[in-house]
Amino acid sequence: MSMEMVAFIFGCALVLIGIIGGGMEIKELKVPTISGLTRIISIVVGVGFIGFGVELLHSNPQQTALQGAQVQRALNPPAPVAPDPPKQVEFKVVNELAPTQVSEDLRIFVQGQWVADLVIDQKRPTATATITLPHAGSYSYALFAEGIFLDQFGQPQRQQGRGDGVIEVSNESVFAEEITPHGIRLLAR
Repeated sequence: MSMEMVAFIFGCALVLIGIIGGGMEIKELKVPTISGLTRIISIVVGVGFIGFGVELLHSNPQQTALQGAQVQRALNPPAPVAPDPPKQVEFKVVNELAPTQVSEDLRIFVQGQWVADLVIDQKRPTATATITLPHAGSYSYALFAEGIFLDQFGQPQRQQGRGDGVIEVSNESVFAEEITPHGIRLLAR
């Protein structure tokens, strides 16, 4: 408790004793009955202590501001700091023209959402897509491809393919489309 508060409370107690005239008992504290002149002196001294406490309070604004700030902090504690959200990651998918391939349009879906189209042909034999995801981790994917291949007689044949799976994505991962016996897949490079 600050000095200002002690002086103010003591002054209030003296004024109360001067007005009531004593003759009371609070727990272990007994205030004897006092006469008229003592009551007047108690009131005057009590008012003096109240004034002293108020004066100390106003003469020390830094202490007052500090106490006010402490009360504000107690009543309004700072909000807890939220952890940083997971960082976004970028990865690449590369598609290259196969030796017997004339062209291909590869559509890529991650977590059920279309994210990229890679188109390759004789003029652009390689295509790369940079895909951004909310965080590193495992993601499901689906691939749909339509391409033109040369058959064993050199004749163009339109073919369609699909595939799906799960990829483990970290920042700057690179995956390539590969044809497997189980369909087309994304394989880490």
